[in-house]
Amino acid sequence: MSPLSFGTWTFIFNILFIIGQMILLKKEFRRIQYFQLVVITIFGVFIDVGMYLTEFYVPDAYWKQIVELLLGCFVLAAGITCELAADLIYIPGEGFAQAFCYAKKKEFGMVKVGLDVSLVVMALTISFIGAREILGLREGTVIAAFAVGWMIRQLLQHVEFIRNWCYGAPQPADEAKALTMDAQLTIK
Repeated sequence: MSPLSFGTWTFIFNILFIIGQMILLKKEFRRIQYFQLVVITIFGVFIDVGMYLTEFYVPDAYWKQIVELLLGCFVLAAGITCELAADLIYIPGEGFAQAFCYAKKKEFGMVKVGLDVSLVVMALTISFIGAREILGLREGTVIAAFAVGWMIRQLLQHVEFIRNWCYGAPQPADEAKALTMDAQLTIK
């Protein structure tokens, strides 16, 4: 096992995602996104504290594990959808996916699935090379990699009211502006 906690590894990978955003967006990387550093520090601490507080709890039935996994995926997808709709500060993984969407003119839900699946493949590879067996990854990881992005894609179709509440209803002049990062959220 690694001497670093799960929260610390999450922090490290999120730093890489921020660097990736900066590379993809270049001068269009908004300064407010540097606050992601504060967010991921808190996020990493909460991961470690949460894991400590719940280490005793393991659902006894497989169906309970699946239900909790799907509920967790939905809560995560709903949070990410609100984060994207507000277009303020992103968690670095979603920020990287959003930057990729902007740079490559792709739809977020599909990019999110691709990114999550790539991370699972990378984790499998590192686990197999480092331990000569697969550790810490099971079917729930694979389900989550596909489910969260799919759920985000579905939810984004129904969050226009959040965007209108945050920014007001779009004006005709606003719709004529050039493609911006938040325009990538529109599902066609």
